[in-house]
Amino acid sequence: MILPVLADPSIPDEQVGGLLRERIGMSRLRETVAGEWRPLPKDHGRLPAMHASYSCLRQFTPNALAAIDFQGGPGAADLMAAVAILKKLNTGGGRKVPEDAPTSFVPARYADYLDKARKTGDDTSFRHYWELW
Repeated sequence: MILPVLADPSIPDEQVGGLLRERIGMSRLRETVAGEWRPLPKDHGRLPAMHASYSCLRQFTPNALAAIDFQGGPGAADLMAAVAILKKLNTGGGRKVPEDAPTSFVPARYADYLDKARKTGDDTSFRHYWELW
């Protein structure tokens, strides 16, 4: 309800607030504000959803990595190093991502997950998040 009003260039800025209050209703707006509101994380909750699918992905990724000869262009050195590490972990049965494994390829909005997992010693989550990106 909010976005169409905000995105409509035909609605003057000074009328946006009034239209939103009218269309949504003050009682509903007050209910929303009164409840416990927490902003979404930077990733909008997508990474935890992917993390929940990790075991399914792991059925396919080792074979895909073994079958595809990934090549990186300029600026992809860290990503290619990560792919090599992941291939080595898969073939050797390794579980822990080395401490010096590159992470610069991970988008900034997901980097907090890696940092938190590393700081708390959660090697499993670190591997999952690192491998997903």
